[in-house]
Amino acid sequence: MTDPAQKPESSPDESIVRKVADANHPGTEFDTREVPVLDDIPMGERETESVIKSVASPASPGSVGPTRVMGHDEFDSGEKRVADKASPGSDLPTGYFRREDFDNLETREVPALKKEWRSKAVQASSELSDGSEVVGEWGPPGKPSRGQDTRGITDSLPATQSTPVAPIYTAARRAQHAWGALRFEQRLTHLDKLRGELVAQRNDYVPALASAVGRPMVEALCGEYLPVLEALRTLEDVVPQLLFDQHGAAAPYTAPGARALVRNVPWGVVLIFTPSDAPFALPLLLTIDAVATGNAVILCPGDRHPRIADNLRKLFPRAGFPDGLIQVVGGDWRDRRGLLEGGPDMVFFEGDNAKADEVARAGVEFGFGARIGRPTKEMLVVLPSANIHTAVAATLWSAFAGGGFARGRVERVVVAHALYDEFRMHFLEELRTLNSHHAQLANIADSLNPQRLQKILSDASEKGARLTWPAGQEPGRWIHWKGGVIENLPDRALASTERIEGPVCCLYRSEDPLAEAARLNRLAPACTVSVLGTPTRTERAAIEQLPVARISIGEPQLHGGSFAGSGADGVNYPRAGAGPRMMLRPQVVAEAPQVSRRVSWFPYTDDKAYALMDAIEAEYHTDRAKRIKASLRLSLNGNKRRLVRGEDS
Repeated sequence: MTDPAQKPESSPDESIVRKVADANHPGTEFDTREVPVLDDIPMGERETESVIKSVASPASPGSVGPTRVMGHDEFDSGEKRVADKASPGSDLPTGYFRREDFDNLETREVPALKKEWRSKAVQASSELSDGSEVVGEWGPPGKPSRGQDTRGITDSLPATQSTPVAPIYTAARRAQHAWGALRFEQRLTHLDKLRGELVAQRNDYVPALASAVGRPMVEALCGEYLPVLEALRTLEDVVPQLLFDQHGAAAPYTAPGARALVRNVPWGVVLIFTPSDAPFALPLLLTIDAVATGNAVILCPGDRHPRIADNLRKLFPRAGFPDGLIQVVGGDWRDRRGLLEGGPDMVFFEGDNAKADEVARAGVEFGFGARIGRPTKEMLVVLPSANIHTAVAATLWSAFAGGGFARGRVERVVVAHALYDEFRMHFLEELRTLNSHHAQLANIADSLNPQRLQKILSDASEKGARLTWPAGQEPGRWIHWKGGVIENLPDRALASTERIEGPVCCLYRSEDPLAEAARLNRLAPACTVSVLGTPTRTERAAIEQLPVARISIGEPQLHGGSFAGSGADGVNYPRAGAGPRMMLRPQVVAEAPQVSRRVSWFPYTDDKAYALMDAIEAEYHTDRAKRIKASLRLSLNGNKRRLVRGEDS
């Protein structure tokens, strides 16, 4: 290292360019200067050192000291640093320095450039995309420009803060321009290829997905894989009717003879952020919907499962989608938030509240639409007409699938007073023996926050709730988790208003379960309400009045569509300020026949998983002849047919 006390000589006529070290911390910069080319001088005879300016204190702009790159043999511990990111393998050895080596660093004033040199430096700097700035040409403090700030990765490269986001949006807009001009039938060809890829490679994708998220095969199939295939199969029935022009009513009195129509057009470039608890189904469903309607997609899945994100990145090129139409961006939030400044047309975001606030503010500042998915506490209602054993099996699955971390899992169970005691007895017994007869339980080690869960449970206990662990609270050596039940939970407890995020559910006894469900929904909104039992006409009317996005009668549903419950979609619709569309909310009412058990409910067996794998080809294959052959094989196997239909053996 050079002597810190010795100031390097400088000339006022030298061209000095100031390079930004950290785009998020103005003032963290170092100087570079032009040096003569040494090609004619042998390497051993060169005396010129490679001088780098090291920032002494980020809080004190300008406090820099000279250092030099030392050879690998001068230090015992060394590492390789990439010299040029565009040239893999161009690295140089560096050494580790002790803290005391930097204690006596000093600062010096940098001379201002002459006008002609400054203009040349500005021109050279403007051609770079690494965030360089020239002394004397500082802009206003604050955020870096869009082209210089990078927060993500493209189709095949890992995320780095030095990669600009501009190329990502350039590729997306170029692809969307051509893709949006296609008819839906032409887009459907590529989507059918995606469907065919998922069917043909199911034996590879499903085990890899289950292994990556630590879930049983049945849960990976029912919760993540099959919903995607179902969405692809129904595109032809759902999307075309949305693309028809809607002609307006008669012209208003003030504009006689005028005509109007409403046309749904693509947003353009859609930026999608999804959380880690929805690793496969939700990102793919949003992407499929966006692409089917003519948009380009920049997808940012949760950072907890990078293997799944990598598989998604490879999936779309295999299905033949154009380059740049669907780009999967990895990294954490710090690496991705620069995409908000790149110019998306619509952003779908679900995550914690602080990041949601950033997205909303960025939408106002940069002028894009934003749809914020809010966290919800899903609910199951057991009516007096429900079968006890069916209700217990359904509650056990919907509350504890994925160890309490399955997408859309139930946290609140409202049971009619007449059934409560018997239901509770059977439910606690099934929960106590769950680990003994069910070996394929999810591993929640990477999802559970034990400190937060303990805080919520302690708060509930202090406020009068009763907490029961039927099988004990501590898991055994080969057990990943044990379930808990909260009863008599007061409204002021944290568990009443916040998501529990753990293998615990709440039981509520009520004389009028639907009125109790409406009251609980006001405490903390639900996206999906599942109802077990046969509702009367009055009960059905009360169910459909619940302000939720999805109602499921006869079977519990684990849906990942919290965006459906996030309120108005904010589209540019005629009379948007007070139009009928802005005053309505989408609602889905699904009804299934009453059955004893479903294949996706506990307990799980390998036979169920294999039966589902065989049924995929019979139900979802794009080749009609192969679907018929697979259906025939399945129909001849009575045991598999009963498993797929959820019938008792």
